[in-house]
Amino acid sequence: EHLFDVSDLQHEPSVISKCGSLEVSFQYDNAHSRLLVTVHQAKEIPAKDRGGANNTQVRIMLLPGKKQRHKTKVKDGENPVFDEKFCFNKILP
Repeated sequence: EHLFDVSDLQHEPSVISKCGSLEVSFQYDNAHSRLLVTVHQAKEIPAKDRGGANNTQVRIMLLPGKKQRHKTKVKDGENPVFDEKFCFNKILP
């Protein structure tokens, strides 16, 4: 039975539409049971003339509860830099 093979990774899936990429880092603080999330930057965000928006904001929500949520400041441009940190509390390993 074929479940997964490394050769499956050699072909990239077709992209329906490119909306850019997001650089984010995560750090878990075991002593305080919290997850620290840093939103660094976005890259290649479509401009308004290409069907995008005037500005960009990243919203972070912890699932499945959806009770802990954060959002970045609004930034302009196709490659906005955020460098904002957020903390999710009472997160079990």
